[in-house]
Amino acid sequence: MSTSIPLTLQHSFHLGLFEWLKINCSSKLWLDHPKIPWAAFFSTMIWNIWLDRNHLCFQNSSNLQEVKHKAMGLAAEFCSAKSHTSKPVSCFFHPITWIPPQPEWFKLNSDGSSNHTCTKAGAGGVIRDQKGNWIGGFAKNLGFATNNDAELWGVKVGLELALKMSIKKLEVEVDSMFVVHILNNAFAAKKPHKALVNCCRLLIQRFEGVRVKHTYREANGIADALAKHGAFMEDFLVYFDSVPDFCSTCYSHDRNDCVVYRSSFCKT
Repeated sequence: MSTSIPLTLQHSFHLGLFEWLKINCSSKLWLDHPKIPWAAFFSTMIWNIWLDRNHLCFQNSSNLQEVKHKAMGLAAEFCSAKSHTSKPVSCFFHPITWIPPQPEWFKLNSDGSSNHTCTKAGAGGVIRDQKGNWIGGFAKNLGFATNNDAELWGVKVGLELALKMSIKKLEVEVDSMFVVHILNNAFAAKKPHKALVNCCRLLIQRFEGVRVKHTYREANGIADALAKHGAFMEDFLVYFDSVPDFCSTCYSHDRNDCVVYRSSFCKT
């Protein structure tokens, strides 16, 4: 596979960095073998050079001979995927905001947090009334746990806290469709989540009413902050009778009915 810089672009390699990037990334020229845009190849090429440089610096390994082949493959794959988009794509923005519970009900927002190695995991949640007032919150250090386990722990501890507060009717909002699906259906849970799921189901039976619903992460900011706090705190479990400082911005955001717009795409 031989690839040469187009003649009309060779001068750009004597320009400044930003002008060099601009000219090559916006070029309308095409390579002949394979037939792909120069801009696509150039972009993937410099990205792969950067990746190879990182491997050399941090892992003392380099495979510079493969950089061009990888760049070619990625550029060709990108162009192929783009060519199969037969219809134009439109972007829609949906307003997302935290919605208070109905009268006589309370709302638990819970979340779980786990890093990619599952060695730093936490769970957190907040209970609020129909006016958005902070009733109680918690953060829990889980140590080793998967993200799904952390999500279930958030629901479990939140349900236990609500029962301690003698709450009878509770809306449970999580941003995990896995949790919503598994708690709203009666099928037997499988390992490794079986014990946590069964525990949550038993706790739910002790309320007069529980509704488990999905919410977007944009409306679950306080629970997310509490879960991340729990993952790195030294204490095993901490309860918050009032709004902790690291949740004040999210709490004010929810109390003031602030809206965040979530984008989605569809073919028109």
